[in-house]
Amino acid sequence: MTMASAVAIVHSLATNQGLGLRLLVGYFALAFLAGVLALIVLGPLFRLDRRRLPGVIAKAAVILGGLACIILALVFGASALPVIGGLAMGALIGPAMMASRGPSASAVSAARAAYKRAAARLAAQTSADETAELEQELKNHLLDCEVAVGSENATTARFLCLLAEFYLSERQWSAARALLARALGVFERSRKTQEQARVFHNLAYLNLQLDEHESGLELCEKALTLSTNPFETALMEYTAARLLFATKDYEKAARRAEASLGRLQREVGAGNPQSIEVALLWADCCEEMGQKLKARELVLQIVDSRRQVGRPEDAQWVSLWARLARLEEKPGRALREAIEALKWWGGSAHPQARELAELATEIVPEAERELWRDVLKGEPTARRVFVDHPHILEQRDEGGWSPIHWAVFWGLDGPLQSVELTPERVGGPVPATLVAARWGRRSLMTGLLDHGPPEATDTQGRGLVHMAAIAGDSMTLSMLGKFKL
Repeated sequence: MTMASAVAIVHSLATNQGLGLRLLVGYFALAFLAGVLALIVLGPLFRLDRRRLPGVIAKAAVILGGLACIILALVFGASALPVIGGLAMGALIGPAMMASRGPSASAVSAARAAYKRAAARLAAQTSADETAELEQELKNHLLDCEVAVGSENATTARFLCLLAEFYLSERQWSAARALLARALGVFERSRKTQEQARVFHNLAYLNLQLDEHESGLELCEKALTLSTNPFETALMEYTAARLLFATKDYEKAARRAEASLGRLQREVGAGNPQSIEVALLWADCCEEMGQKLKARELVLQIVDSRRQVGRPEDAQWVSLWARLARLEEKPGRALREAIEALKWWGGSAHPQARELAELATEIVPEAERELWRDVLKGEPTARRVFVDHPHILEQRDEGGWSPIHWAVFWGLDGPLQSVELTPERVGGPVPATLVAARWGRRSLMTGLLDHGPPEATDTQGRGLVHMAAIAGDSMTLSMLGKFKL
């Protein structure tokens, strides 16, 4: 086909008003496809957010369509306007229909749910053996999220931050920095200020680890400018104080940290878990700076504030008293409080359980401390002690626990099977059955119940069912139900 014949065909179509109207749908379809093609090409080329791309194409279509309308009207006459209308509508509506779809609501919801699970998984990591598995799991989540909602979605950027936090914990600084930079770009384009503040804060922490203190302070200031969350603002101020401390500006660091902690306590209360977390961080920093008195004062304030708000005892109670025991010159009372808290609120899985158990000899009869030592530490060799020195089974520590109680606490089935259980050994002011119910030692429960009163309670009136309920142990509750307790 020659150029002349092509022009003749276009001229005949354009000058025929009725034919132009009939072909409007056809021109619309052609323009629709052209718009979609432009969407596919321009999106990756300019890294445009799929939600913003329709606006870009729409503006271009209006300008080009207007120019084409004027040119064709001048060349072929006014009858070309229906054709131009079809082209313009197709160029505007086509890509808008495709791009405005974006990720579906279900895809976004699923991505957010996956993010929450991954965040909980990262927070719960306790073993170095899980590192490689966790890294791959986070990468898979990130890839799935990118496929489901796109790389420019805020949830995808949050996954980037989550993976970056993992790399920060593993001291893989370069990988963390690259991911945070990607996430920051997404948050800036979507204008999510609090998310930007978190990224700047993570970058400041990274610089702290790399001894890049000046740039770290600049990043902290950017984070503080954007942050509107009181708790996160206090954490950022703490990081800024750490950076100032690293530059030997101790007084300014202390003023800044104490001021931010005071503001947070006024806003959410001194007994609030967020206030407690920031106070503990500052206590760590004070201890690191050699200011043990200030650190002790902060921990005592936390203990008092928890009591004032009536917050129930929990695993943190163990850590607080253990910290006080470390900070005080004469840790007698604090150590005893820590050990008692460990018995009922920490458990054998508490991170400081072994450390405190080794110190627990302070609360047992002085003459027999060597015999108690293996039992307190949960050593299987306690069986030998039970067999060779059965008299210690009658002894009690200051909290009313015998070696049998401690064996139940650690779940030492072997040592307990090697001795004769009697009501005197199992009972007492604190029956060993309560310890078994509190920590779910079901394999020991039957034997203990044969020698201890099933209706036994502690000094606060808490019985077996109460203890199992505190533990949230449905299997132990079911077992106790069979005993009709």
